[in-house]
Amino acid sequence: MKNCRRFELSFHLGALLRGCREAKGLTQEDLAEKVGVTREAISMVEGGKRCRLETVWDLSQALDVRLSDLIRKTESLAGME
Repeated sequence: MKNCRRFELSFHLGALLRGCREAKGLTQEDLAEKVGVTREAISMVEGGKRCRLETVWDLSQALDVRLSDLIRKTESLAGME
C-alpha cells in the first residue's frame, strides 16, 4: 500500500509540473535547459517517476511556482489533506 501511495503522489506531482510547464509555454527541452537536466529527466518526472526533492525544488524555481503550493496541491489530488 505504501508503494501505491508513493506512485500516486509522484503521478500527481508530475501532472502538476507538466501543467505548470505548459501554462508557461515551455517545452520539456526548454525546461530541461533552464534546470540543467535532460529532456528525458523532465519526461520521467512528468510521467510520475520518483525524483529527488532537489530536482522538484529546481523545477518549481524554474517554473516560478512555490514548492509548498505544489506539495499542497499534490496531497489534495491524492486525497491526503
